[in-house]
Amino acid sequence: MRCDDRGMIRRNILALALLLSLTGCMKTRSSLRSENANPDTGYETKVTEVAASENQKVSEELRGEINRLNGRIDELQKKNESLSQDTAKRAEREAQLRDMEAKIQELQASQSALIDALQQKEKEREERIQKAEKEKEIPKSEPSNAYEAGKAAMKKKEYDAAIESFTQYLKFPKGKNMEDALFARGEAYFAKEQYKKAILDYSSLQEKYPKSKHTSKALLKIGMSFDSLGMKSDAKAFYQEILDKHAKAPEAKTAKAKLK
Repeated sequence: MRCDDRGMIRRNILALALLLSLTGCMKTRSSLRSENANPDTGYETKVTEVAASENQKVSEELRGEINRLNGRIDELQKKNESLSQDTAKRAEREAQLRDMEAKIQELQASQSALIDALQQKEKEREERIQKAEKEKEIPKSEPSNAYEAGKAAMKKKEYDAAIESFTQYLKFPKGKNMEDALFARGEAYFAKEQYKKAILDYSSLQEKYPKSKHTSKALLKIGMSFDSLGMKSDAKAFYQEILDKHAKAPEAKTAKAKLK
């Protein structure tokens, strides 16, 4: 309960008490006037008795109101104390919740930092492994015997052996037969009907050796590979490229026929 409310109730009690006091005084003065005016008159005596009874009744009512107000004050004081205690408990709980939230955020930040650190270490480890594997795989000198073995396997139509030999040769980055080995491996994949892998080798040939003697053949085989995969519109783009850029190449005639 606020201080203003308690003050108002106390002022009301004081006013009632003052009224009770004044009522008593009025009764006494009235009685005196009656007695002095005509002490022997019965009517005045009767009026005095009635007034005294009424004054007593009012006094009792006022005392009852005062007691009721005092009880209300006690009730409000107890309620105010209870509310104060509840407010203190609520403030304590809110403070505990804030502390818990701060700790949770701190733990989440630490966990996130730990995860990032672990991921970075894992990435570095994988990079080291890949680098070591590449260094291990790269031959110290040109494996010309692997290229020759691949050519021999192609003549025998032993395409798996040819692919393995050409792959071993292509690991050496500066081999003098890289262009031919890349095209030959594409041919081996095409012969095995592994068209997606064939397309990758033929496309790599175009990118690495744009002026290669195998360019028009590679374009034709890319188109034929897309045809075999059911991708007709993609195939036509490569046939058209042969006609636009390599019109005099032997493959142009086949490309033109494919476009009809």
